[in-house]
Amino acid sequence: MGSWGGMDAELQEDWARLRDAALAELRRPAAVRGFVRRVTAVVEPAFADAHRTDLFVARDGSSALARRGAWRLGVDVAKFRNPAERLRHPRALRPTIESADAPVAAAVVRELLDAARRIRVPSAAAETRIQLDGIRHHLEIEGGLESSAFTWGSHPPPGWEDLDAFLARVVDIVPL
Repeated sequence: MGSWGGMDAELQEDWARLRDAALAELRRPAAVRGFVRRVTAVVEPAFADAHRTDLFVARDGSSALARRGAWRLGVDVAKFRNPAERLRHPRALRPTIESADAPVAAAVVRELLDAARRIRVPSAAAETRIQLDGIRHHLEIEGGLESSAFTWGSHPPPGWEDLDAFLARVVDIVPL
């Protein structure tokens, strides 16, 4: 049996299942009763906590809410430190994901959406790039029947720099 990162094949499979479950949970669209999701920003570093920020606006437009979720990678990595440590935890692990909601001024979200409408980007990335490690970014902007979604690696493709800056603004609304 080969090993990767000091893990035998069975631990590697367990880790892959846990990682996939964590990222799937972070990528799953969030919902808040009485609110409409307008912006989602997901940041997935290779070796740090992946996190998600959703911005919601009340259906009547009177208030807004930010929801921040993060996969606590270090907590879950510790469960795989060695085979004996792994046995101390349930066979089917659930990822350690923490989330919190914070009120946001509706005007702040409106201003962000106005800024998003002014961003002009090529509809497709112009070049094919390979990325082994780094960060995966995903940004969704909802506008009723219309929506936009963008995904890029550590560095945005040429012409997408404004999207990268916009995603950073969204993430900065609620501290980690």
